[in-house]
Amino acid sequence: MSKVVIRVGHKELVVTPAAALAMIDAISGAEVYEAKWHRGEGAGDSYYTHHVYPQSFTDKLSFEVITDELYRMAKMAGVPVEK
Repeated sequence: MSKVVIRVGHKELVVTPAAALAMIDAISGAEVYEAKWHRGEGAGDSYYTHHVYPQSFTDKLSFEVITDELYRMAKMAGVPVEK
């Protein structure tokens, strides 16, 4: 069975087509959470604010189908080695 590569932020994840559909369904309705650090002038003046807001229409979630052959070859290659 073919696999699907989903890009979420800077990560690429390999999942089954059924899992990809479930993830896309869940993420498409999700809201954004952000903790923002504010640096103060003196000691003890720094603080976090916490925010939840709708996703932007410019945010992207993408996916592509890869063949069984490519999946098996990539799986055999394992973790890339930095030279």
